[in-house]
Amino acid sequence: MDAKDNLGIKSTEVYVDGQFKDSWKGDATLKSTPSLTFDADAKSHEIVIHTIDKAGNEATSTYDNIYVASNWWQYATHTPWLRNTMIFGALVVLAAIAGAIVAVNQRRKQNLFDR
Repeated sequence: MDAKDNLGIKSTEVYVDGQFKDSWKGDATLKSTPSLTFDADAKSHEIVIHTIDKAGNEATSTYDNIYVASNWWQYATHTPWLRNTMIFGALVVLAAIAGAIVAVNQRRKQNLFDR
């Protein structure tokens, strides 16, 4: 987030999933980097940043589909397209292994009859 203006900032507010999280008054966003802490729930969130400058002009930025995960596995299992890709990939690998086992068994049977 970068909230600055040539006249100065009156206020900046942050909302997560429609709920107010925090605010900064004046040029506090220029003096230090504001930060928020989120739970690593691997769910999709919407973050809205609403800023008003000293002249009364308002600006709103919306960030959709923000995920906070504590590790890659949590992210992958809670993201539908990625989870489905992993499941499909696992099924393809299992099918390939099953096909290899069948092919090896067929070859062994042929070798027994060729003797």
